[in-house]
Amino acid sequence: MNKIFLYIVLAILSACGAQPAEEEEESDTSFVLTLSEAQRKEKGIQSGRITKQPIRTFVSATGTIDVPPNNKAAVHITQPVYIKDVRVLPGDAVKKGDILAVAFHPDILRLQEDLIKAAAVQRQLRSQFDRQSKLVEDQIVAQRDFETLRSNLSMAEAEYNAIAYRLKMLNLNPESIAAGTIRQQVLIVAPIDGRVTEMSVYMGRLIQPGEEAFVLVNSNHKHLELNVFPTDAMDVKKGQQITYSIGNGSITGSGEVYLTSPALSENQTVKVHGHLHNEDQSLLIGDFVKANIYIKTDSLYALPSGEIIHFQNRQYIFIKSGEGYRKTEIITGLSDGTYTEISGPANVLNEEVILQGNYFLNGM
Repeated sequence: MNKIFLYIVLAILSACGAQPAEEEEESDTSFVLTLSEAQRKEKGIQSGRITKQPIRTFVSATGTIDVPPNNKAAVHITQPVYIKDVRVLPGDAVKKGDILAVAFHPDILRLQEDLIKAAAVQRQLRSQFDRQSKLVEDQIVAQRDFETLRSNLSMAEAEYNAIAYRLKMLNLNPESIAAGTIRQQVLIVAPIDGRVTEMSVYMGRLIQPGEEAFVLVNSNHKHLELNVFPTDAMDVKKGQQITYSIGNGSITGSGEVYLTSPALSENQTVKVHGHLHNEDQSLLIGDFVKANIYIKTDSLYALPSGEIIHFQNRQYIFIKSGEGYRKTEIITGLSDGTYTEISGPANVLNEEVILQGNYFLNGM
């Protein structure tokens, strides 16, 4: 009976026994590494005191590559027209005045006829006005009749000018038409130098007023159109430097702040207009960019960011310890990606540390 009881107690103790908790892996800072002079030279190990370096503080922004408003043009036509011939394709480069398409419509013929009639009425009334202006001085013609003639002439001139303006909007010459030259078709021309980025025309299609037939973009004077949070925008000033990247970072560049909007945009950010230092031809209008705007530069004790070892939310470097090197935890501060501030412990700033080769030593 006693044996049975003993076995039960042992079984319970075995089942309920606490397992030892796994110890959190720690970075060993007590071990001192030693290297021969040949190893130091081969691996490029360099040591020295931590010195002050310029560290730039920046605000992050996102945005696009864009061009000024005057470098974009939507091509419309003011009268309904049928497309007769298309002269360009998307991507084609055009000069201001180049023909994009040829169009026609019976209403355009009628508009030209109206101009010719208005011109004839205007000439007739002008002739009467000139003749009667001499007679009214001699009181041969009543002043009231002369004023009525003056009013009719003014209305005739207004009608002629209105029709002439509509024809000019169609790239037709009113003077030539008034002389009797009727045009059966109109030319849709490029209003600016640039490239065709969009088009909605083809042979036989009816284009209505207000409808975009073509969109042209002149890619000269590309710039950065960035969005910055309001809390950061207060620190952004004209002339500050910008670095940017596109996509996965395969395209990078720099620029500077030129303008900052005084108002919030629809997405509750502040627009920042940046000029590029180099207008790379590979940049496309509308490309999404990530950017840093550098708002100030501080001189701080720092090491290259790539030399700082990160392990379990802690940072380490190697310092000289006798004839070897010992891994030491440090406190970091500001970083701009190139240099990272070393803010502690204080004794590290007075030690000889590894300036190049920390990751090699960490891997030994």
